[in-house]
Amino acid sequence: MDRIKAVKMALGKVVPEALVSKMLIHCSPSVVSDKVFIDHFSKLLMVFDRYRLSTSILNPKTVLFLVSLYAKPPKLALTYLDIGGRYRVEVVIPPKDKYVFHRDGLSDLLGPYMDYSPCIANKSVRGDYVPISGRYLVIGEDLGDYEPRFTVIGKRSWFVYEVDGNPVPLNVSYLLSLVS
Repeated sequence: MDRIKAVKMALGKVVPEALVSKMLIHCSPSVVSDKVFIDHFSKLLMVFDRYRLSTSILNPKTVLFLVSLYAKPPKLALTYLDIGGRYRVEVVIPPKDKYVFHRDGLSDLLGPYMDYSPCIANKSVRGDYVPISGRYLVIGEDLGDYEPRFTVIGKRSWFVYEVDGNPVPLNVSYLLSLVS
C-alpha cells in the first residue's frame, strides 16, 4: 500500500505530499548493508530495464526508480543511470567501492552482469550521480552555513549533510518534488 501511494505521487497522481512524508516518518525502512542495497538495486534494474532512465535528465520514471531505492536505503550510495539506446549504470559507495552493471545475453534471466572495482571517492565527485542515503540529508542546494559531508557536481548539484533524525522522508520528498 505504501509503495503504491509513493508510485502514484512519483507519477504525478493526486496523493498529498504530507501523507507520503507522514508514512515515511512512521514506517521508514532502516539503513541496510551495501550488499543488500546492491542486490535491491540489481532487482530494480530488471523491473525498469525497458524504460529510458537517466540521472542526467531525471524524468518521472527515473525519479520513480530512485524513490524505489529507498525501500532499502544504504548509508550513502551515488547512482548513475543511462539506460536507453546504450546501457551504463554505476553505483559508487563512498569512499571505496564502485559497481558497474552491464546488460548481456543472460540479463533477462539472471539480472544485469555486475563488475566490482575499488575506487576512491573524495568529498566531491563529478558526474550526473544522484545520492541515495538513509543516513544523510540529500538536497540540491548548498546550505551555506553548514559543511556538506559529500558533494556531487554535474548537470544538477547534490549536497549531502549530516542530520539528527531520519532523513528518508525529506530525501524522498525532495526527489518527488523534481517531478512536479
